[in-house]
Amino acid sequence: MGVDFVAPLTFLAVLVPLVRTRAAALAALVAGVATLLLAWLAPGGVAVLGAGLVGSTAAAWWAGRDRESHVSPTPAPDGGAR
Repeated sequence: MGVDFVAPLTFLAVLVPLVRTRAAALAALVAGVATLLLAWLAPGGVAVLGAGLVGSTAAAWWAGRDRESHVSPTPAPDGGAR
């Protein structure tokens, strides 16, 4: 086994336990796909930076979406009495 094989496995061994929520899983998945796509278009450092931004944006959007769906409606200003 060479370093080309062991280095990504080590990274995955550190990353997998950190993925506990759907937002984290979405960030990892989107960043991985974005890295593969950007690797063809941009140099290495730019591809990784861009993938991190895209993955973070996707996770923030998902977390905000989840937060909005769990917010209880606010009561009427008069306390709800009619």
